[in-house]
Amino acid sequence: MSGPRPAGAVVVKVAVITGSSGGLGRVVAAAFARAGYGLVLHYYRNAEAAQALTSAVGPDARVTTFQGDLGRQDDCDQLIAHARTEFGEVGVLVNNSGIALSALVHEFPAEDWEKVLRTNLTSALYATRAVLPGMYERRAGRIINISSAAGQRGFVGAAAYAASKGGLNALTRVVAVEAAPYGVTCNAIAPGVLDGGLGTALSPKIREAYLSLTPLGRMGDPADVGELAVFLASPAGAYVTGQIIGVNGGIHM
Repeated sequence: MSGPRPAGAVVVKVAVITGSSGGLGRVVAAAFARAGYGLVLHYYRNAEAAQALTSAVGPDARVTTFQGDLGRQDDCDQLIAHARTEFGEVGVLVNNSGIALSALVHEFPAEDWEKVLRTNLTSALYATRAVLPGMYERRAGRIINISSAAGQRGFVGAAAYAASKGGLNALTRVVAVEAAPYGVTCNAIAPGVLDGGLGTALSPKIREAYLSLTPLGRMGDPADVGELAVFLASPAGAYVTGQIIGVNGGIHM
């Protein structure tokens, strides 16, 4: 009988956070900055927000930014190469890039479907593929995917978003199994409707409908997602892998 697998090396305190210029990305980045991580902040178009975040995380934080379209494997490879140039290694990847476009299934434009899947799911695959070889070599690392309760239950008009997040959940479990022998973990955080996240783009009617399904009856705090991500990246989270962790007020149990 074989013995237990090695626990892996210490995770490097450098975090790459995709989609960091958005509301949730900013909060997650700030949580990692407070925990002493060097930050590689990816953004797609909003350079002003990314630079503002660089200043906001604190004068002592080690921060660099990177612009790119992570729906392209080349851009993901360049993101990780940039991180290694700036910090040497990458210990944590937070796949946070995401958009939400809404329409009923029979009316959903094909181009919108492709855009959502590419931004929310394909980018996570490409970024994960770029970072895993280095983590495997060091036998340590954390992949944290920002999913959604929409990937776990049905919501009217959310076909593309739900499909992308359901796919991200499945990808999370596959990466967890494949990466485990190398001491690398992979988990997903699945928020409900957050104050300051994509939930702010919902119409008041739809927002109220979501909240009526939430036992706690309120929107969530993005800070809860940030702190959970830091926990999963920490030594305390080393035995947690392949999990889809809800931060959702009970909308999915």
